[in-house]
Order: sequence, then structure tokens, then C-alpha cells
Amino acid sequence: MIRIMPALSLVFLLIISGCSSSSDAFTFTGESDNWTAELKVTQTTDDNEKQHMTLQYKGENAKNMEEFSYTVETNAGGFSAGDVVLGENGVYEDTAEANTTNAKVNKNSEVKVIVEWDNHTENMILKKE
Repeated sequence: MIRIMPALSLVFLLIISGCSSSSDAFTFTGESDNWTAELKVTQTTDDNEKQHMTLQYKGENAKNMEEFSYTVETNAGGFSAGDVVLGENGVYEDTAEANTTNAKVNKNSEVKVIVEWDNHTENMILKKE
């Protein structure tokens, strides 16, 4: 029995330490005449970063919109998507995860979003909430 207890303690300690990685989360929001945008960023101490982008069309006839494209620019670079479609409720969501050893989104950074659809273009500056 004495030999089993230290082994169980070690396993328990490893499980607890594996669950203790902390994270920092922050959200940027903004809007234009026809769109609202939200970028949620979650960074962990192991250099992983998760970015969840939500775009919502505020205009009329969201169901009739065929495709659109968007570009996001941050202090750490950017990302974009083309030929994407809105959900039934006029919302588009996308999540990306990366190991960002050197370039992470700065929580005080300004985020620029450009949306293009049906020969229209709108720019938004997202600010940290």
C-alpha cells in the first residue's frame, strides 16, 4: 500500500498541472452601415491562439445575399476568406487556431475588417471591448 500511494499522488499531480494552463481572452467589436463584426481572441501560455470571427449582415434581404469575402488585419498579420455565405440568420462565423510563437494579437491593437459583397465594400475598425 505504501508504494501505491506515491504513484497515485504523482499521477494526480500531473493531471492537475496539465489542467492549470492559463489563458487570456479579449474581444474586439465594431460596425459599419451594413455589418457588425466581432473578433474573440483567446491566448494560452503555451503560445496557442484561437480567433473566432463573427460577421452579421444588418441590411435587408440577408437571405438573398449569395457570397461575400472579408479581410481582417491585426498587428500580428491578417487573414481572409472569400466566397463565403451567411447562415439563415444573416450571421457568418469562423474559428482559426494557431501556434503563435512570435506574433500574437495585441489586446490594445486596432483591428481592421474589410467586407466585400455585391459590388459593395465597407471598412470597419474594431476596438477592444
